[in-house]
Amino acid sequence: MSTYLVCRLFAEMWLLILLVYRLLKILSFFMKSIRLFFL
Repeated sequence: MSTYLVCRLFAEMWLLILLVYRLLKILSFFMKSIRLFFL
């Protein structure tokens, strides 16, 4: 039971990390676009 909970926790953390990574990529892309637009 405990190992199952640990595995689930790791899966949740991994999904959260992937989501944050994707958001950061999108954010950096927007920053580049805005910079190019204003320059």
